[in-house]
Amino acid sequence: MRILVVSSVRLMRDGLAMMLEQRPRVETVRLARSADDAITVLRDFTPTLVLLDISAADSIAAAQRIAAHATGIQVLGFAAGEAEH
Repeated sequence: MRILVVSSVRLMRDGLAMMLEQRPRVETVRLARSADDAITVLRDFTPTLVLLDISAADSIAAAQRIAAHATGIQVLGFAAGEAEH
């Protein structure tokens, strides 16, 4: 599986990449900090899955841009929430 992680939060990008790279079925993980960066990465990289941080205000537009640029790629949104105490 080839995965593109899109998040403006560096800790989130790096943490997900570190976890994903340890999975045996994951071949490659690429990182992008915005939809614009993701589109640039997609010019040379065709992932099977895009993990998109939906906590950004423009996340729906970003998902649409990514999906329009690379048809057939699954886009999965995620958001880190506060832990309940």
